[in-house]
Parts: sequence; C-alpha cells; structure tokens
Amino acid sequence: IAKMKKGACLINIARGPVVDEHALADSLKSGHLSSCAVDVYPKEPCTDSPLIDCPTAVLTPHTASSTVENMREMNFAAADNVINYLNGALDPKYLVVQGSRA
Repeated sequence: IAKMKKGACLINIARGPVVDEHALADSLKSGHLSSCAVDVYPKEPCTDSPLIDCPTAVLTPHTASSTVENMREMNFAAADNVINYLNGALDPKYLVVQGSRA
C-alpha cells in the first residue's frame, strides 16, 4: 500500500486477506490513498473492520459477483458439474469437501 501512488484508489474484490485492512485504513486516514472500495474481508460478515469508520471507504457485503450474467454462468457450471459427475467424471470442477474447496 505504501508503494502505491499518492492519491490512488485501492479496489479489492479478490479475497479478504489479500489486503491488510489496518494498513489500508491507516493509509486512508493519513491521506496517502484517496479512497478504497472493498467487497471482501478477512472475516465475513464484515462487522469490525477498521475501514467502517473511514469516510472515503466504500464497503459492500461481498456482492461484486452478483450480476445476472455471473449468476447464470454459475448455474450452468453447477448443472454441468452434476451432469458430468452422473456420467462418470471422477474429477468434477468446483468440488466442495468438508466445507472447503478441493
């Protein structure tokens, strides 16, 4: 974050732990970064993020992927996965095992 251009805006829609929330909040408060937009958090739901008190932070509840197109593609992928599994595929994509992705 410190190496980013002064006045830049950081956007995180990847994974929560990719960005240190405390360092990001400090950077916003010091004025190094102008703003941020965050849709993912190290711990969800986001209830105690240091970014909550930052007026130049836009925080959304992990909804960046919630588009009509993406939902349609996710449904197709799920259906294809079931069909492939029923047809004998031994390595279905997007397999969830014991609450985590395989």
